[in-house]
Amino acid sequence: MASSTYSDLESPAIAAKPKLAHRRRYLPLLLVPAMVLAMVVAFFLGHAIHSQPHQNGYRVLYKAQPTNNSGSTAVAVTVVVSAVNLDTYATNVTLTAHLDNADAAPKAFQLELGRTLVNVTTPLDAPVVVKSPFIKGTQTMYPFDRYLSSFHVMAKTTDNATTTQLPVALTVVSSDSIAWVTSVRPTSRSDFDVDPPSGSLTIHVRREFNVYLVVLFVCIWGVTAAVGYVGSMTIVWETRPPDNPSMFISALIAIPIFRNTAPGAPVYGCLFDIFSTFISFIVTLVCLLYVSLAYMKPKPPHPVVVTWDDANPCTP
Repeated sequence: MASSTYSDLESPAIAAKPKLAHRRRYLPLLLVPAMVLAMVVAFFLGHAIHSQPHQNGYRVLYKAQPTNNSGSTAVAVTVVVSAVNLDTYATNVTLTAHLDNADAAPKAFQLELGRTLVNVTTPLDAPVVVKSPFIKGTQTMYPFDRYLSSFHVMAKTTDNATTTQLPVALTVVSSDSIAWVTSVRPTSRSDFDVDPPSGSLTIHVRREFNVYLVVLFVCIWGVTAAVGYVGSMTIVWETRPPDNPSMFISALIAIPIFRNTAPGAPVYGCLFDIFSTFISFIVTLVCLLYVSLAYMKPKPPHPVVVTWDDANPCTP
């Protein structure tokens, strides 16, 4: 009776173990919706943090008005940050001149924008395109690379060898970009380690947070972990026979294919490669070499089993 009672008390716990183990099998599947939810939250949170005031559909980065009471006669200049590439920083400049007081503001003047000098004799309808090169910044720190460029805006007129500087109402804007985060501020000495000229502005550019880059980093490390685990089962622990090396060759081909889809197509050798791509290459190559040698090693001959009939053949 005692043994029967003990088995009755123990049976529910024993029966619950297979159910608990069966439920645990589905726990890794919960990572999929959790990662999707995290990516969605990171995407919208990043856009909410970088929200800035807009003007005519553009994001306002910097705005400066003349300090004196000449706002109505100031030369209104709008600089549109239009494009970023690896070599230069391209700015699209739209110039408009508000000449409400003809006596104070002459009809002809010179506009100096960065390294470009424009002679303005009539109102310009077409924008002036100016390219300003990066002074600081390199792709080595991708995806945390940052770039600095500098420019200044000055309007002046020359009359009988006398140069008169005109007030400028400057507005710097940019369009919404999924790849870059741009900011503009007055240039300080720490930006370029030299004393900046009067009215100089610094354009600071960095990459926008991209969820796909995180997914790519996880995928490359996933391939590395899978290849390293399978290779360790054969090389280190010797718990399974050597596999066909074609699996490791496929992984070696797949890694650069994944890497080439990185946003911005950075050159090889950046910070992203140091912590993901190169490590994956090394692990895959080591496993490929050792598994290939083990796979091509001659197999030991199978032992010959001699039966009684073979040892004592029946004679007719």
